[in-house]
Amino acid sequence: MTEFFLSLGFPAIYTKFLFVPLLIIIVRILDVSLSTIRLLLVMNGKRNIAPFVGAIEVFIWIAVVGQIIKGENSMISYISYGIGFGLGTYIGMKIEEKMAIGEVMVQTVTQTPADELISYFKKQDIRFSKTESETNEGKADIIFAIVKRKKLQELMTIIRAFNPAALLSVSNIRNAKNFSVGYEKKLHKNRRILFFKERN
Repeated sequence: MTEFFLSLGFPAIYTKFLFVPLLIIIVRILDVSLSTIRLLLVMNGKRNIAPFVGAIEVFIWIAVVGQIIKGENSMISYISYGIGFGLGTYIGMKIEEKMAIGEVMVQTVTQTPADELISYFKKQDIRFSKTESETNEGKADIIFAIVKRKKLQELMTIIRAFNPAALLSVSNIRNAKNFSVGYEKKLHKNRRILFFKERN
């Protein structure tokens, strides 16, 4: 890559300390950003999208990154490589955060009667489950709600308005629908096996 810039007439000092390091950083940001997004997509159960992102990532690595870093074994190239990797990871996480793909489970622990909050969940067609619990401060309601990540901040605001003292925790989930369907299929299979055993 150094030879390419020199062939264009750029001074050697600019090529070595400016153009090549910047190019390495930019390409690594692009490559690692895609890699980070792909991993986060897999973690969120988006297995249909992740392979396409992975294919683009590998193409960039083979066609671009490999050619750029080939023969670049100076210390400044190594530093540029590390900077690009770090920035690519950060930018990839920010991009995925803006995309807000997937669903999350919000767990709310409140000692205030939760009838109003549950009524809101029903009106908004939010999937939820409620159970009673005992805490060191007395009895409390625990509500598990599943929402799109895009709706998380809105839901958190509603819950805080309902009860500012409520204890909240948020967990990533892969796919609540797939889990539900898989559980129903397993339950149906077990019932069928039990039915045949009873007949025999």
